[in-house]
Formats: sequence, C-alpha cells, structure tokens
Amino acid sequence: MTTTGSRWNDSSMVERMSSNRGRRYPPEFWAFFDATVRPRIGDAPAIADFGCGPGLLLLDLAGRLPDSTLRGVDVSNAMLENARALDFPGGAPTYVQHDLNTAPYPVEDGSLDLCITANVACFLDNPLVLLGEVRRMLRPGGGYLLFDWRRQALADYIENRGGLGDDPTSMMGLQPFHNRFTMDEWKWLLAEGGFEVAGEAQPRVSHVAIASVPR
Repeated sequence: MTTTGSRWNDSSMVERMSSNRGRRYPPEFWAFFDATVRPRIGDAPAIADFGCGPGLLLLDLAGRLPDSTLRGVDVSNAMLENARALDFPGGAPTYVQHDLNTAPYPVEDGSLDLCITANVACFLDNPLVLLGEVRRMLRPGGGYLLFDWRRQALADYIENRGGLGDDPTSMMGLQPFHNRFTMDEWKWLLAEGGFEVAGEAQPRVSHVAIASVPR
C-alpha cells in the first residue's frame, strides 16, 4: 500500500492480507489477465507492481511468468519485509521503498513492459500522478493493469466486506477510499492520463480490472 499510516505498517494487516490471498486475486482476475494482458507482454516481460504490499501478486506472477523480471514498490516497511521473505521460484524480485504520491518513482524511463496497481490507486492523493509516471516508465507497446475497488452502496460494501470477519464499525475508515470511483470514473481518469482502454472486467463484485495502453 502507499499510505504511510500505521494501518499498513501493522503486522496484523500483513497477516490478514496474506490469509485472504485467494479472495484478493480470484480465478476471474487471472482469466482476465491471461486473455487481455499476457498476450501483449510476452513470456519474459519486465513487470513492476506499484503498492506491492506483502508481495502476493508478485509471487503469483513469478509462477505464471517464470522468465519475467519483477519489481515491487511500496511505502510500508512491514509489507516489504514480508515480500522479501517469500520463497520465489527462480530469482526474487527487486524491491524499493517509495511513496507513490511522490514523483518521480525510482524506475528508469521506458524500462517496463507492464505496470500494475492492485487496490492502491484509490488511496492516492492524485491518481493522475501515478498515470503520468506509468507512461514514463513503459516501453513502447507496454501496458498498465489497474485492479481496484469500485464505488458501491454503503450497505453493499459492508455486506461484501463481512466475509473477512471485520466489525462494520472498523470498516468505515477504509470505506471512503474503497467507494471513491465508479467504473466510468476509473476510465475517465485513464483517458485524462493519456491511456486507451484495451479491456475491462469485474473479477469481484467489489472490484474492477482495466487493461490500458498509452495513446
């Protein structure tokens, strides 16, 4: 995650995120990835996960794309410590600590085939800063995968989150971020940031997945 608040540096948050890995990235997410994203990036892409958290998405990517070069960027010490301790097949990713609200990001121009943010962009002060950096870092032909929360009715949000065993009262601090953008607003932000949508899906009732490429 990208906020410097204590929530993301809490070991209990790391444990909770790790325990619901299958829920976070369900088969529908990977079906969308395989159909829409993977054909564009080839078998040995350079991929960066911005706001990589405890490294779970990078671990899945390493299994699916064993010849890829992976990077993880996150602001949280606790998240990065967990990610570095994971057992990756082949070489481990490169990790960098950085706040995604602050540009430039510590990645070279034109060095990536795929940039990913998962459950991150909704927390940023200005997602257009992220999109500007993604455009800078992508190689010609590269793409961006956004996987994030979509706005929903408060009662629906509480019901959908209930499966994680949270007290509804404790969810209210996250709710304004999770309910920030609709699918159309995500697509508007991408267009404003200079991207064209290449595919979209709703892998979870609470989430959108949008694959895009620079215009």
